[in-house]
Amino acid sequence: MKPIAFGLIGTGRMASTMLEAFRLLPAAEVACVHGSSPDHTAAFASQHGIARTYASLEDLLRDPVVDAVYIANANELHSQTCLRAMANGKAVLCEKPIATSAEEASAIQAAASSAGILCMEAMWTLCLPSYRKLFELQGRKTLGEALRLYADFGYPASAREYPKLFAPGAGAGVLLDRAVYPISLALQLFGPVDRVQSTVIRSAKGVDTHAELLLTHAAGKVSTLAVSFDTLLQNQATLAFTQGTATLEAPLLGCETLTLRAFNAPSGDAAAASGTGGKAKKALKSMPLLRRMQSRRAGGDSSFVSYGSNQYLPMLKHFCDLLSNKRLASDWISLENSVEALRVVDAAKR
Repeated sequence: MKPIAFGLIGTGRMASTMLEAFRLLPAAEVACVHGSSPDHTAAFASQHGIARTYASLEDLLRDPVVDAVYIANANELHSQTCLRAMANGKAVLCEKPIATSAEEASAIQAAASSAGILCMEAMWTLCLPSYRKLFELQGRKTLGEALRLYADFGYPASAREYPKLFAPGAGAGVLLDRAVYPISLALQLFGPVDRVQSTVIRSAKGVDTHAELLLTHAAGKVSTLAVSFDTLLQNQATLAFTQGTATLEAPLLGCETLTLRAFNAPSGDAAAASGTGGKAKKALKSMPLLRRMQSRRAGGDSSFVSYGSNQYLPMLKHFCDLLSNKRLASDWISLENSVEALRVVDAAKR
C-alpha cells in the first residue's frame, strides 16, 4: 500500500525526534514541512531529506498529496493549527498538549466530530507496551480492584535549556509540559475527575515549576500526582490494588519494566506464629540474612516489556493503523480524555 503522506508542521526538537520514528515505519512518510522561518525550514528539510518545504501553512494544508499532518509547533499554536488542518480535510496527529485550555480542546473535539476527521493527541506513553500491559492487568483484576494511583514525573530543567517553557505565556509551565502525562494515565485508569486539589509552586515570573495534585475521580478512585522542573522525582507510577501493586518503573515516560507485587495474607497458623512475641518475628528481627531474603522476595516480579527500536513508534503505528482503517477516533488516546486532562490542568492552575 502507498505510505501515508504526512506534512510536518514545526521544525523544533520534537519534530526532529519524531522524524526518527517516521523513518522506521514503512506505512508513513514525511512529504513536506513548514516552519516559522523559510530559511530555517529549508535548512531543516535539507538536513533531514524532506523533499518539499512551504513558507505558508495554508499552502501545505492545501497540498493534495498530504493525507495527515503532525503538528509540533509552539504549544500556544497547537489548537488553531489543528482547526485549520481539519478545515482543509487533513487528519491530525498533534504533539501534546493538544491545546492550552479545556475550552480550546473542546473546540478541537467538536470540529473533529463535525468534520468526521481523525484527530489525536500524540500522548505516546499510553501506547507503550508496558502501559498497555498495565491496563490489561487492571481489566483482568488479577491483583483485585485498582483503587489508587501514585505517579510522578520530574527532573531539574532550566530556562537556558528550555526558554519557551519558562517564559510567561499560554504554553509555558510544568503543568502543560509534564503534568499532562500522569494526568492522562490517571484518566485512562480511573476515568473523569470530580475534584482537583493542588499545590503549585511558581517562579518569580509566575510560571508554574512544580505541582502536586490530588485527584478524586467520579468512580471514587484517587490519584496522587507530582511533576517538577525543580527536583528529581522518582519518575515511576504505582497502581495500588486491593491485593497488590503494579509499578511502571523509572523512567516513567519510556518505561519498559513492569513490577508486580502481590499481597499474600498469612494463614491462621502463620499469623499466630508471627504475632507479638512469636518465634518467627523474633528470628526475623535478630537475623540479617532472613531479613535480606524477605527483602528480596518483597522486590516483586519484574518483566521487561520492550517498545522496540523507538519509543514513539507504537504511537505512530497506532495512528497510521486508525487512519488506514478509516477510524475516526482512538480508544487508546481519546479526545475526551485530552479535554478532561486540560480541565484538570485548568483547575490546578486556579
